[in-house]
Amino acid sequence: MSFPSKSREFKKTHSFQSSLLSLKLVVFLSVLFYSNLVSAAQVTLAWDANTDPDLAGYMIYYGFATRAYDYVVDVGDQTAFTLSGLEDGHTYYFALTAYDTEDLESDFSNEVTKNFEFDNQPPTADAGPDQTVDEGVIVTLSGLNSIDPDDGIASYFWEQTDGPAVDLSNASSAESSFLATDVGADGQSLTFKLTVTDNGDLQSSDFCVINISWINEPPMADAGPDQTVEEEDVVTLDGSSSADLDDGIASYMWEQTAGLSVTLSDNSAVQPTFIAPDVGSEGDSLTFLLTVTDNGALKATDTCIVNVVGWANIPPIAEAGSDQVATEGDTVMLDGSNSTDPDDGIASFHWTQTAGRPVTFDNPSAAQTFFTAPTVPSDGEDIALELTVTDNGDLKSTDNCIVMVTQISSGPDLTGSWVSLTPFSRGPKSWIQGILNIENWGTQSAHSSSIYFYLSTDEIFDKTDIQIAKTTVDTLEAGQSMDISFSAKLPGSESNMHIIAQIDVSNAVLEVDETNNTIISWPLH
Repeated sequence: MSFPSKSREFKKTHSFQSSLLSLKLVVFLSVLFYSNLVSAAQVTLAWDANTDPDLAGYMIYYGFATRAYDYVVDVGDQTAFTLSGLEDGHTYYFALTAYDTEDLESDFSNEVTKNFEFDNQPPTADAGPDQTVDEGVIVTLSGLNSIDPDDGIASYFWEQTDGPAVDLSNASSAESSFLATDVGADGQSLTFKLTVTDNGDLQSSDFCVINISWINEPPMADAGPDQTVEEEDVVTLDGSSSADLDDGIASYMWEQTAGLSVTLSDNSAVQPTFIAPDVGSEGDSLTFLLTVTDNGALKATDTCIVNVVGWANIPPIAEAGSDQVATEGDTVMLDGSNSTDPDDGIASFHWTQTAGRPVTFDNPSAAQTFFTAPTVPSDGEDIALELTVTDNGDLKSTDNCIVMVTQISSGPDLTGSWVSLTPFSRGPKSWIQGILNIENWGTQSAHSSSIYFYLSTDEIFDKTDIQIAKTTVDTLEAGQSMDISFSAKLPGSESNMHIIAQIDVSNAVLEVDETNNTIISWPLH
């Protein structure tokens, strides 16, 4: 096959030209058109053979305007030829000449045309695999495997079509997420639809199913408050504040673990009773352990102390300190030094952990101790602690505190600060130029995002503010910063106005903190 070239000149004689006047170009189109990633088309041309005995071959001329041809192909002595590599979206004009053994060429044949319209192929949506997850976790829906064969994907849209409603974040992004709701013992299925639209407004949809599995939550045992009683009193232990959030409590079991032995009226009762024993002048502390079992056979325990006082000793008062908030890796100080005893003094302290991920105390027998906050899930975790104080007469008291441990934030976090803002005049118009420093405070890189600048009458960003400029910021690595310059024409003299920068206007970056993207300037003067 000869490759297209610009038109060539031939010597034309009247005699050869006349002998070809009866030539007719008969055109049929086969495999008329196809479109793929390289956007190409092809056409097959055919014609009646010329009968001149000196015929040497044919030339095909074609281009984008009638009788004004840009390309020519020497096809030799054949009566059909396929032209390929034509461009979609154009109308082509084709004509034929014949030439003899002396390179004499005929006039053009009749002209034929073909319009190769662009045939936009629809996208293929891919909503990702079906998933099975536990209740209470963050679920990510991914349409990143959706494709479009030609003009590209313009938009994504996620919507829920079945199951209890959840709040989808970034529903117009390739990836969306939601919090798996609490479900019953049978679980729950949620269905989501992803609609993908290409730049030619063609659409495609796909579905995925998220099965949420029920997780049996353990019960919470509550043995009731510590008590102080006298000899021969009828004492009631109270586990009625124990609870189970899902499948209910199946049984209670009480056991005495310390002190003079007593007989409970019913070890499996919610509120068993006993008679306080004779304890002598110093009294005695009785400790009881309550074990609660739910209908899924999960268990929880709690203890209570019953101080039986004698005539010579009053029990101490434990003070474990206030509840605290800490971050993973922090050193957490516990302080029981405000505990008191009114008569014979405190003999010992003892710290224990009753819930949460295990921690290690520096010294569990000290009034003041510390531990390192453990690694916790994304939603944090409570570390429950109990302080037991014993006086010199062996009477006891307990108190509890909670340390709420939060996770170290992981992800990008864009924020900024004004470096400079300078109003100036250019002719009769007022202008502003400034520099905004953008910084990624997060632990992961933030890809490029948009920044809009607004003129505001106050220090509050709202819909009344006027947009005066916009720009983009390139990818910022964790801890990286860069200065962004801008200039804008102002509506008038804008003294005592503010410039407000809105970083990541389209929420293209999923940030650890979405609340620090509004940067307000000082008043303009």
